[in-house]
Amino acid sequence: MQTDQVSSTISIQTLDEIRKVLRKTWGWLAFLAVISIGQAVFSIVFLFIRPQGGILAILIELASSALGIALAVFLFQASQRAKRYAESGTADELTAYHGKLKIYFTLTGLLVLISLVVAVLMGLIGTFTGYRG
Repeated sequence: MQTDQVSSTISIQTLDEIRKVLRKTWGWLAFLAVISIGQAVFSIVFLFIRPQGGILAILIELASSALGIALAVFLFQASQRAKRYAESGTADELTAYHGKLKIYFTLTGLLVLISLVVAVLMGLIGTFTGYRG
């Protein structure tokens, strides 16, 4: 195993354990990324085969699918960095792996928060306007 600046603060045994875990999990990250891309592409294709709603609904679906593809790309990049770290053991690969996961989870968290805010606002608007759907 190649040692570098990470090994000065983390034991070699810990780094080996991280590499062992990543050897088992990088494939699942790649699998989830491919499935996510496939789902987004399927959604876009289905949208054009049988459009539902107005232009705003179509634009929202396209934006949602584009974000899904972008998130899947970050997940796939993380899987490749995990694989490289499992093979090489260099700190740069481990840092890059965590960087890609940080972007993925930050964007996912922001999207969830935005969705929750929109849902609460729609609920309040519906409550105060008497909309019964």
